[in-house]
Amino acid sequence: MEELSIFKKYKLFRYFKKLLKDNKEIISNKKNGLNLRIDKAQRIYTVINCSPDVAKYGKNLAEKEIKEYVTRAEKLFIDIGILEYVGIRDIQQISELDFLVVFGYKGFNTSSFYNRLYILYVLLGISAILSIFFLI
Repeated sequence: MEELSIFKKYKLFRYFKKLLKDNKEIISNKKNGLNLRIDKAQRIYTVINCSPDVAKYGKNLAEKEIKEYVTRAEKLFIDIGILEYVGIRDIQQISELDFLVVFGYKGFNTSSFYNRLYILYVLLGISAILSIFFLI
């Protein structure tokens, strides 16, 4: 996706958002055992609770459990048709046994995109308010 123009990436992102919206119930369904959630920046995330053996045997076991989880999640992404749009954005260790795994749109960082969009809306709102006061 690196060689695509920003306009094409945005167009694909809009399609990705539609696929997420259409499949939200499937993604968030607790019966699939993945416990996935979707945030406002259109990222899919979860917290993996590793077995207590991770504290005993170290990072290698945690990596193995995370890889197994990601494989199961990718199977779900294949089923709903979003795998080519989704990649792992971040994996963070929250505590000794808990890891945050964030999947997101491959084209660009949606979190910074929405942050910039929010700032733009705030600035437009402020300029609209100021223009009203100075025109009166």
